[in-house]
Amino acid sequence: LQTLVQEFSKFARMPSANFIHYNLNDQIKEIVTPYVSKVNIQLDLDGNLPKFYGDKMQMKQVFVNLIQNAIQSIKGSDGAISIITKYKSPKFIITIEDNGEGIQDEDLDKIFRPYFTKREKGTGLGLAIVKRIVSQHNGRIEVTSKKSKGTKFTIIIHLETSRSASNDSFL
Repeated sequence: LQTLVQEFSKFARMPSANFIHYNLNDQIKEIVTPYVSKVNIQLDLDGNLPKFYGDKMQMKQVFVNLIQNAIQSIKGSDGAISIITKYKSPKFIITIEDNGEGIQDEDLDKIFRPYFTKREKGTGLGLAIVKRIVSQHNGRIEVTSKKSKGTKFTIIIHLETSRSASNDSFL
């Protein structure tokens, strides 16, 4: 109950984003480091990715949540997570895909709602927070899933989030 209250408080009073320019690929490499001993993680990171303009702590929360959900969905030792970054002007596209148990079709439209969970110890706020953070970054998150095959989350964030930055700051 205490965890639920803490998570609700975080969700209800999400701080405003503190946008900075940073290397998104470096952040992802740093985030996955503690998880590589638990699951096979494959990275396909675009070497030509410009500097990302966003709240580094909030984006970390997004990636950690999606990676932890992926790990929890994987049963057995053949589990794998693939993380891909791409830049297609003016959008950053980040995909996180697993070969876990997948999400039932009837649940796909509910997973971003606050308090929706199928997990015994889940609060149902993780993906709601993820969606809110991605929206705050002028983006959207999409999900596709097949039961017993896996789930793929795609985050699409528009670079125009950085209206005040000069063009040379992305080099």
